Amino acid sequence: MESKLNLGLHWEEIRAGNVKSLFDVYELLFDHLLNFGIRYSADVDLSRDLVNEMFMEIWDKKERLPAVENVKSYLLSYIKRKVIRHYYHDKLRRKAIDGQDIDIKELSYEDFIVHVQTEQDMRMRLKNALEKLTPAQSEIIQLKFFDNLNYVQIAELKSLTVKTAYNTIYDALKILRKEMNY
Repeated sequence: MESKLNLGLHWEEIRAGNVKSLFDVYELLFDHLLNFGIRYSADVDLSRDLVNEMFMEIWDKKERLPAVENVKSYLLSYIKRKVIRHYYHDKLRRKAIDGQDIDIKELSYEDFIVHVQTEQDMRMRLKNALEKLTPAQSEIIQLKFFDNLNYVQIAELKSLTVKTAYNTIYDALKILRKEMNY
């Protein structure tokens, strides 16, 4: 296995736009990332797709990639979040499809319009409230509530103390409650 130092050098080269380094990291870690993904998803094809998708995302956002000390750990966390997000979004899709037919049939046209307008209003208020957060607060809220990471994982990923992660989320939620009038 490639050393942390060499992986770190490859990572910096990826950030600089070196596609060969991307392929080197891919070759070095693919099997490990695939096996890790399979442990969380129990699906070989899904894991393979998510690992490949992850490397495409890394290349697409190479200019915005963070500097990381432990590339392998970072990529393992990345693939774990992708698996979690996949199943979370799949669950939401199924729930929406399963519940949608019943809800639409039961609502009158007027009730449906009110429902749609209320939902649009709520989305707009949430969007405006999220814009009031600092970039750090937004990112930590994303990790906590959308990526389902716990405070310890967030602290490790963002190089913070657990208390700082907790306080940042607490402050962000205060802002969101105030902006959403809750």
